[in-house]
Amino acid sequence: MGLSTGGLIAQHIVLDHRELVEGLVLVVSGAYLSQRGRDICLRWRELAQRQQWRQLRGELATAAVDGAGAQRVARAFGTLFGGKAPTTADAAAFIALVDADLAHDTSTELSRVDVPAIVIGGADDPFLPEGLLKETAAAIPQAELRIYPSTGHGLPKRHGKRLQEDVLKFLAARVATRAS
Repeated sequence: MGLSTGGLIAQHIVLDHRELVEGLVLVVSGAYLSQRGRDICLRWRELAQRQQWRQLRGELATAAVDGAGAQRVARAFGTLFGGKAPTTADAAAFIALVDADLAHDTSTELSRVDVPAIVIGGADDPFLPEGLLKETAAAIPQAELRIYPSTGHGLPKRHGKRLQEDVLKFLAARVATRAS
């Protein structure tokens, strides 16, 4: 199971080490980032390079919640109470993570995923909108798709109970299949 960037990593694990995986759960994650998501990541990379940490934290906080009101509050708190500047190593790691997100594209490889999968995301996620989630699920032979009414990348916070129910149902089916 991978959430956001963790889902990008999970895709590589199932593609490179199939013997270790019985199922794949992708939450707000897909084959690649939308153009809007790429533009956001490029902006974050630029803010990190310019060491504009308060602005960056405000934008990161905004991306982590769902809904316009929550995003305004998150931006304000992230900007005002963003804490101290990261270490040089942490800043470099953040930039490397953004670069990895930007480079990720498994769209031509997902047809090799031969385990059951579920792709869960929000209709209006700026990084992975509904169309891209549908494309990701369609590329995986045994994939289910769940689209929630969500306006940001913060779906796990806003729809936590529903997300847990869908994931547990998917995992229970894997256990039942293995037991039979």
